[in-house]
Amino acid sequence: MKKHSAGSIAPFLVDSEGKLQEAPEPVSWSLARAFRAVGQNLSAARALAPSGYPMAWCIGPCLLIDRSTWLRAGAPRSDMIAYGDDVEFSLRLSAAAPAWAEPSVAVIHDPPASTSGLPPPADTAHYKKFSILLQNLAFTCVTSPRPRHLPLYLPGNARRFLKTFGFNPANILEIIRRYALGLLGFAPRP
Repeated sequence: MKKHSAGSIAPFLVDSEGKLQEAPEPVSWSLARAFRAVGQNLSAARALAPSGYPMAWCIGPCLLIDRSTWLRAGAPRSDMIAYGDDVEFSLRLSAAAPAWAEPSVAVIHDPPASTSGLPPPADTAHYKKFSILLQNLAFTCVTSPRPRHLPLYLPGNARRFLKTFGFNPANILEIIRRYALGLLGFAPRP
């Protein structure tokens, strides 16, 4: 951690086949766009920043955090239920001390396997999880000490929600409700 004077370091997240699932969000806009362009190609993503880069935020539970940064940032919030809480916590860490992404380290972070191969129906736990994520991200945009460019991802998450569960009035209202609650500072409840 001393090498980059970082208070926290995050790895790349890969699936069980070694495909890039998520790279920590760079501070640099141009690098963020370049990561999106390479998709799941881990080698190409690593080649973009072989020695690492300053990180704005990350997803996933895999972080190396030094004690002084933990004490400045505080522990993960107890009032946020899962799905998006990792982004909020990593934003506080990067506000407390410089955060670093380390592409030479990859951690397997597999999502739960689908049993049917079909998108889940709107009345399942997946629908609730995704709704909670939308609210948590909006909540984090207004409560984080340093949301960076996180607000720009809200429209993309809304599109993904509609693509997953269908473009209909009920789902549009759910997005509006979750974003409004989050932007008003209400964390989701179980």
